[in-house]
Formats: sequence, structure tokens, C-alpha cells
Amino acid sequence: MNANASTSLRTPAPMLWMALICALGLGGTLAFSCGAPFVAVAALAAVGLNRMEGLLTVLVAWLLNQLVGFAILGYPMEGMSLVWSTLIGAAMVAGFFAARLSVRLASPSGSAALAFATAFIVFQGAIFAAALVLGGAEAYTFETVGWVLALNGLAYAGLLALHFVLKAFVERSSSLTVPAA
Repeated sequence: MNANASTSLRTPAPMLWMALICALGLGGTLAFSCGAPFVAVAALAAVGLNRMEGLLTVLVAWLLNQLVGFAILGYPMEGMSLVWSTLIGAAMVAGFFAARLSVRLASPSGSAALAFATAFIVFQGAIFAAALVLGGAEAYTFETVGWVLALNGLAYAGLLALHFVLKAFVERSSSLTVPAA
């Protein structure tokens, strides 16, 4: 296990980071409905937060997605929609925990990329497996999965870059000494 990988990406402002990740999920839901950046949310929570903060962030982002979907975007209130809703939440949680594990096992320099790749594979694998059982696997075309990968990759890269800027700013600010009056 590589402790440096898991601590090198830890955010110095977890509440802000949690809010930004949830805002990404909410914005993605409003913009893309079911194409929200679920993988990016799971991976970002895995690389910047501890286990409880990350799990809470993933669950809140999922809950916001579902609230907006059912209350604003008109997701149908029927059994199959509720099943898929639950499966998406479970896949996000699975992607989060898999990404956390990959961060712990990776070298610090590759942990962020590995976390995203792991979250993507686990999330998409879980959703595809469910689609094989419940129906809908025909939607898994290279074009569709490529679009989901691109959307999540851009969201992940953008917020991860913001994470590093935030971390550098906080660390720089805390290293400045205030002269005595």
C-alpha cells in the first residue's frame, strides 16, 4: 500500500471540495440528464477526500441527481426507473471504492489517472451488467461509451486541475507568516 499516493492528493479544504464535486454532479445532471458525470464524481471524491467524506459526497451527488431528475426533468416514477436509479447509485459507490483502492496502491504520480480509469471501468461495467439483465445493453455502442468517457474525462480533468490550484493556494497561504504588530 502506498500511503503517499492517498495523502498527496488529499484536499486541504474538504468541505469546499465536497461542495465543488456535488456542484459538478448537479450541473452535469441539469446539462446532460442521465449522462451526468457520475464517474468523475466518484473518482474526484476518491482522490481528494477520506473514506467517509468521499462516500458522503458520492451519495449526496447521486441524491441531487435523482431529485433533479424526478422533480425537474420528469424522470418517470415507475418501478424500472427506481431500479435504475438505485443501480446508478450503487455503481457510483462501487466506482468510488474501487478508485480509492487504486489510489492507495498506485504511485503518487499515477494515482489520479488510475483512479479515474478504475472508477470508469467499475461504473460502466456495473451498469452494462445490469443492462444485460434488465435490458438496454444495445445502448452500449462505442460512440455512446466514448461520449460518456469524454464527458467524464473532461469534468474530471477540469475539477482535478482546480483541486491542484486550490491545494497550492491553501498551502502557500498557510506558509506565509504574518508579521507581529
